[in-house]
Amino acid sequence: MVNLVFDEVFLEHKTFEGHPESPERLKKLIATLKNSEILDFINFLIPDYDYDLELLSLVHTKPYIDEFRTACKKNEYFMHKDNSICSYSFDVAVRNVFAHFFAADYIVSNEPKKIFVAGRPPGHHADTNKALGFCFFNNIALVAKYLQKIHGVGKILIFDFDVHHGNGTQNIFYEDDSVFYLSIHEHPTFLFPGTGRFFEKGKGAGSGFTRNIPLKPEADDNDFGKVFLEKVVPAFYEFKPEILLVSAGFDGHKDDIIGDLRYSTSLYRKIGYALKYLSDKFCEGHLLVTLEGGYEPDILSKCVLNFLDALSDDKMIDVYDLFITDEIFGIF
Repeated sequence: MVNLVFDEVFLEHKTFEGHPESPERLKKLIATLKNSEILDFINFLIPDYDYDLELLSLVHTKPYIDEFRTACKKNEYFMHKDNSICSYSFDVAVRNVFAHFFAADYIVSNEPKKIFVAGRPPGHHADTNKALGFCFFNNIALVAKYLQKIHGVGKILIFDFDVHHGNGTQNIFYEDDSVFYLSIHEHPTFLFPGTGRFFEKGKGAGSGFTRNIPLKPEADDNDFGKVFLEKVVPAFYEFKPEILLVSAGFDGHKDDIIGDLRYSTSLYRKIGYALKYLSDKFCEGHLLVTLEGGYEPDILSKCVLNFLDALSDDKMIDVYDLFITDEIFGIF
C-alpha cells in the first residue's frame, strides 16, 4: 500500500494555452491511476490545509511571498514569462505546500510511511526570493524545514531525479550540513537552468553535502543505474538520513517533450523499488515524494503508475539486484 495526496484544487492553477505545466498533467495522471490494476493498493488522501501561512517563511522571504500574492491579482506571469499564473495561482501554490506538510505529518504518525504528493505547481527551481522554471514555492525544501522544526527530524536526504537540476533546492541547503541534496540530471551547457555541475558540492558547513551527477544528452537506463549505484547509494551509507525526500521529475523519459535523456518507462519502476529499499534500510521506511516535471500527460501517467506500483508492492528488491541484472520489469 502507498499513500497518495491529491486535491482537485491543484487543477485551478491555470497556465496559458500551450504551456507545458498544465492542469491536464494531473487530470490524466489521476484518471490513469483510478483505472489501473494497482488502484486497490493506493490510499487516496485529501489534505488538511489547517496550517499557518507564516510557515512559508521557513524558506521564502516575506517580501517575495507578498509580491507573488500581488502578482496573481493582476498579472499573467510572475518574474519570468515562463512562470504563467492566474488569479488562483497563489492560493493553489500555498495549498500545495500545505499538502506537503499534511503528508509529512501523516507518515510520521501513520502506516504506510510512504507517500506521494500529486500536486502542482512544482517547486525545485524556486529559491528563497525568486520564481523560476514554473516553480513558485519550493515544496521539497519547505517540507524538509517543516520536518526539522515541527517533528525534530535531524538529517534529511533529498534525492532529485528530474531531468533539470533543482537549483533552488541546492541553493537553499548549500551551506547546511543537516540536509544532503543529491541530484541526477541532464547537463549540457544549454539545458535549463545551467547549474548542477559535479564540482558544486556545498559551501562552509554544507561542504560535501551537495552531490551533483550530471548526465550527457542521450543517457539511458544503464547510465542512470551505473551512477545510482556508484554515487547515490554510497551517500546513504555516508550520511545515514532519518527521512528520505524525493523530487520526482518524470521528464527524463525518452518521449517527454523537454530534455534529451533516454529513460524508459520501466526505469521508473526500478527507481521506485530502489527508493523503497533505501528508505526501509536507512529511514525506517519514511519516504515522501513530490511531483516535479513530466510534461507529456500520457507518458507521465505511465511512468508514475510504474513508480507507484513499486512503492506499493510488498516485495523488497536489493538495490544492487535492480541495476546489475537483466531482469525485465513489466510496463503498464
